[in-house]
Amino acid sequence: MSEASLHSIVSSAFAPHVKFQIHDSSLRGTEAFRWERGNIKARLNKARLNLAWFNLFPVMRSSVRHSTSDRTDLTVEDVLPPHAGIAQLRDAAKDCRACDLWKNATQTVFGDGASTARVMLVGEQPGDQEDRKGHPFVGPAGKLLDQALEKAGIDRSRVYVTNVVKHFKWSAAERGKRRIHKKPRDSEIRACRPWLDAELAAVKPDVLVCLGASAAQALLGKDFRVTRQRGKFVPSSIAPHVIATVHPSSILRAQDADSRHRQMEALVDDLRQVARLIKRSAF
Repeated sequence: MSEASLHSIVSSAFAPHVKFQIHDSSLRGTEAFRWERGNIKARLNKARLNLAWFNLFPVMRSSVRHSTSDRTDLTVEDVLPPHAGIAQLRDAAKDCRACDLWKNATQTVFGDGASTARVMLVGEQPGDQEDRKGHPFVGPAGKLLDQALEKAGIDRSRVYVTNVVKHFKWSAAERGKRRIHKKPRDSEIRACRPWLDAELAAVKPDVLVCLGASAAQALLGKDFRVTRQRGKFVPSSIAPHVIATVHPSSILRAQDADSRHRQMEALVDDLRQVARLIKRSAF
């Protein structure tokens, strides 16, 4: 319930009654009049306290004003608590219905990592393992990312990882039970963007690393090309330092071991630039 709605309820519930009693000359000066006036004042004070309570606890207000268990039309704005920390955002995102991806996903996969991280890595969307476990970058691509970060000299525990889309988009394989990754549409990326903006506002990273074309183009514009601009810091208002590189899942698709090795080394080289930058100033 919004503040405006509460004001409306207070006005409609109490104002006519107060006006009638105060202007009822037959009751003026009587004990009944004084009792009724005091009763109305007490009810108005209670309403004001309720209004103040809603203003003081915006995150709790969000959960009170919606019965999320039976709604399927919740947008990000419905459940996004203002000025919230990562833990509050993660909890609120569980009820997001801003696009249809939630219908086939196991759960929302929100960002994970240190809330004071200097480095934030942003990928496209959670995969099959992430969807099942509820954490980003815990599948095969995540293991490759962990190896690349370690080789680059970046402490994984001090990094925040997330995706531009928080639900797994997939299609069933023609044979077997595998769930095949599908690229999210622009409308799905836009629907999920407020969550990423809220994560950026809460973490305030010094360095933002876009992993793959979907993340880079979502944050840096459609004209951005990872193949041409990877490994280079680019000016952006999103964070003090922004860089893009390939998504580790692309390495998994390499044709052979040699190609996979070369691509892994290129990813590590890109991440070493981030490591050198953050080492120039203490954590």
